[in-house]
Amino acid sequence: GIARTFQDLRLIRQITVLENVMLAFQGQRGEALGNLFWRRKKWLKQERSLEEKAMGLLEYAGIAGKASDLAGEMSYGQQKLLSITCCLAAEPELLLLDEPFAGLNPAMIDKILEMIGGLPGNGQAVLLIEHNMDVVMQVCRRVIFMDAGKKVTEGSPRDVRGDARVIEAYL
Repeated sequence: GIARTFQDLRLIRQITVLENVMLAFQGQRGEALGNLFWRRKKWLKQERSLEEKAMGLLEYAGIAGKASDLAGEMSYGQQKLLSITCCLAAEPELLLLDEPFAGLNPAMIDKILEMIGGLPGNGQAVLLIEHNMDVVMQVCRRVIFMDAGKKVTEGSPRDVRGDARVIEAYL
């Protein structure tokens, strides 16, 4: 029920974008060696179905055109999108995102905001660890602000941004 990204991207750069997403699906028949020999038709049927689902997720992320490219050949921002897409393939109830906006240009930030903004409406919660306060204020309904590993305050983005301790520590 939980999937997470890492600040340091963890993709398999030597395989295609599509293959990275397909590896993230849970409960694949191909994971059991016997299914490759004795239940080949069922395995192939599931494989085709997962490929369609993976392509749908890549379309949602806006990188379907890169499906046959090696993951390592994508830009850094596209790799971040792929990392999130792989997490979504696992169909988590909770998605943990560690610094998803770090080092990205504004257009890529907007794309990721668009991707994760709709997840709570699909019944998926998002826990975001992020230093870009402008982004946090745009996407989060509730914010917990920490400094030096200790909780300073929590509340609505507006309340947290106006807290004197937050202003002193960060803003």
